[in-house]
Amino acid sequence: MRVSKRASGALAVGAAFALVASGCSSGNNDGGDAGASSDGAIVIDGTQPENPLVPANTTETGGGAIIDWMWSGLVEYPNNGGAPQNLLAESIDTTDSKVFKIKIKQNTKFHDGTTVKAESFVKAWNWAAYGPNGAQNASFFSDIQGFDEVYTEDPDGPDGPKKAPEPKAKEMSGLKVVDDWNFEVTLAAPTSVFPTKLGYSAFVPLPDAFFSSTRRTSARSRSVTARSSSSPGRTTSRSS
Repeated sequence: MRVSKRASGALAVGAAFALVASGCSSGNNDGGDAGASSDGAIVIDGTQPENPLVPANTTETGGGAIIDWMWSGLVEYPNNGGAPQNLLAESIDTTDSKVFKIKIKQNTKFHDGTTVKAESFVKAWNWAAYGPNGAQNASFFSDIQGFDEVYTEDPDGPDGPKKAPEPKAKEMSGLKVVDDWNFEVTLAAPTSVFPTKLGYSAFVPLPDAFFSSTRRTSARSRSVTARSSSSPGRTTSRSS
């Protein structure tokens, strides 16, 4: 979950604007009162992110802290150490720990004003799992049926790096959109802890703007400033 010393100025400005627009603040700490800033900037004490802010390609603390402020997922992890709680999920049901029926809360919004739908999750997960996109968190989707057909390992060996084989498919067969507010996840094998994993930032939804703006670029050069929230204009942070 983490943005880099090589991140562009546009990305940094975009992230700052995102936080201002969502009304987040850094809280009362040694960094001072963010609200007292003369230029309206919000300062968060942390480390420089490694990559642009793409949840499925963020794996370190610097970007992860920002990702946690910018996006909300299906579940969240309470700061008191309690069991995961539904956030954007209305319900996550299963009878066999293999097929999960997920219902999301209706009419929640990304911060670009578009509606978070079941398709927002399915498209984001398929993008993250698809090997050629190069997402560092792709392996988080390995439980899902069909992952082995969308992700291939780089066949590096003693002769040096080689190009990974083209995947057999572009979408995982285990993901199915039922309607705007419901989708179904079929795993390759029963996994009772699957719902617990859904609070990790790799599983957050992405708006349509992400796919239209990143269609021809690699994961390592992408940036996204749209966020999902459990209510318009609000983001929810969670503990890692």
